Amino acid sequence: MDDAPGAHPVTVMSYATWQSRFGGEPDIVGKALRVNGIVLTVMGVAPPKFIGVDAIFGPNLWLPASMAERLLPGEMQNVFGNHSKTDFLGVGRLKPAIGRAQAQANIATIASSLAREYPETNEGHTTVVRPIGDALSAPFVFGGAMLMGAVGMVLLIVCSNVANLLLARSAARRQEVAVRLAIGASRARLMRQFLTESVVLGLMSGVAGFAIGYFGLRALWSFRPAEVGQSDEPHLNASVFLFTLAISLLTGFIFGIIPALRAARASVVESLKEESHTVGRHGKRVTVANTLLVGQVAFSFLPLVTAALVLRSIGWAYNVDPGFQTKHLAVFLTTPGQAGYTKERTKSLYKEVRDRVVEMPGVASVSWASNLPLWGQIESGEDHDGAEHGGPRLL
Repeated sequence: MDDAPGAHPVTVMSYATWQSRFGGEPDIVGKALRVNGIVLTVMGVAPPKFIGVDAIFGPNLWLPASMAERLLPGEMQNVFGNHSKTDFLGVGRLKPAIGRAQAQANIATIASSLAREYPETNEGHTTVVRPIGDALSAPFVFGGAMLMGAVGMVLLIVCSNVANLLLARSAARRQEVAVRLAIGASRARLMRQFLTESVVLGLMSGVAGFAIGYFGLRALWSFRPAEVGQSDEPHLNASVFLFTLAISLLTGFIFGIIPALRAARASVVESLKEESHTVGRHGKRVTVANTLLVGQVAFSFLPLVTAALVLRSIGWAYNVDPGFQTKHLAVFLTTPGQAGYTKERTKSLYKEVRDRVVEMPGVASVSWASNLPLWGQIESGEDHDGAEHGGPRLL
């Protein structure tokens, strides 16, 4: 039978594993690969950018579900027959005529049927149909929003600074504007000129920022951990370019309109007088400049305080007393069940390893635990020698 345990000892290898572990051997298909003591036949290699249903870290191998009982550790061998396990992400492709609402209704009907058939494990559980893009990107939405907020705050700081510089520049050009008005230039045309200068400045900044982002992204990607090598390489597409263009035009217009209005409203007679030019610096224009300056300082102060609090929290985290000695410790992880060890054989292995390691020079004590401190998993109970109670095992 196709669903018989161990019926299909085959595997599909990821492209990154094929390149890093096997040097891109051209004849890898059909070769035998031993995993946890089980010999598997390589049936193929996935495309370079395919990582399955994982947003960043893709698996090294894809295996049939029928191999679960032979490859997974003891507590996971019956995972496909245990309705209380929720370790799987179901992925399906909708037919062209089927919408998301109809798919949700069909899946809800299946969930209700399972709840009636298996009330002990499925009662009260439901299902939600979501686009796979939303499901994969959900863990990164909050971080992305935080980064966008920080970038937007920096953009406001820079734009307020540039607006102040444009105000100062327009004040220095008061006599130039007055001469142009005197020889017949319209105020609307002067406003268009100042706005054009501001928008061009914004566009140039956008082009420079896009170029820095392009090369900076490639530089940062070169420092990625080896585990991320299987994921799709991030890139700047047309959407990013259009967003940068829109932001550049918008900021250039918004923060250039005040200097343009200020310059176009200049009085011809007063601007042509040298003494009026000096006195004009203390009018309403200074209030606008001061407002921008205060806003710039306020927005600069907020990220500085946030960064200081984050650094202080990190310092506190390093100084937390966990209640046990943390110096001169060495930790290693092992799962004998994946190598085919039974429960009794695993206990014997733990005892043997403990006895042999404790005799090594420089080792003061050795212990085993099924859940490390501060590891983030919640378990209860103990399993001492000879006891049969679930939870962390201390030998």
